Amino acid sequence: EYGVYYRRFPAEKHGEVVSITEKHLPLVIGDGKKRLEQLILDDPRAVCMARTYMARLSDRLFEIPAPGEEIRLVEIGTHSRGAVFLDGSRLITDSLQARFDVIARRFEGFYFGRFDIRAVSEEAFREGRDFKILELNGLTGEATHFYDPRYSVRDAWKVLTQQWRDAFTIADANIAAGVTVASNREVIREVLRFLGGTLG
Repeated sequence: EYGVYYRRFPAEKHGEVVSITEKHLPLVIGDGKKRLEQLILDDPRAVCMARTYMARLSDRLFEIPAPGEEIRLVEIGTHSRGAVFLDGSRLITDSLQARFDVIARRFEGFYFGRFDIRAVSEEAFREGRDFKILELNGLTGEATHFYDPRYSVRDAWKVLTQQWRDAFTIADANIAAGVTVASNREVIREVLRFLGGTLG
């Protein structure tokens, strides 16, 4: 799985992929002797979320995976389920840039955000082919490469600060082009609707 952060300013003809995150989903590897339950408990990272993984795999805990068999502990790459995020900027290619530029421009009014995708292979991904989009996050979908352990808190703040500068630059350009802006009341109403409340 990968997180692909894309950005295009309204006056520009083409956008760019500015960040890629490689998502490594947690897994354990069978040895032909231990039950799945024990493999989870013996893994230094998986044991931290053992209760979650065991609940999800409750019908398989007494299985003994074959030597070398990989058992994926989750189905989707999120931090809350133990996935490790690494900076994948090495994967950015011209083909990948061009493909996501075409995809992003299909969404009218979309200028930046993060695509969460699953590809059949790293090679296919670099070539911009054979992948599925699992989710698209707009304004609130941040680039996630800075969760890589090699990044500092200061690095993370720099990335997020730039992202919000981009958001305001794009908003200013859209307003100047005549895009209608929601009123404060409309924004509050939508937030309350999302949260299940009402605005009198």
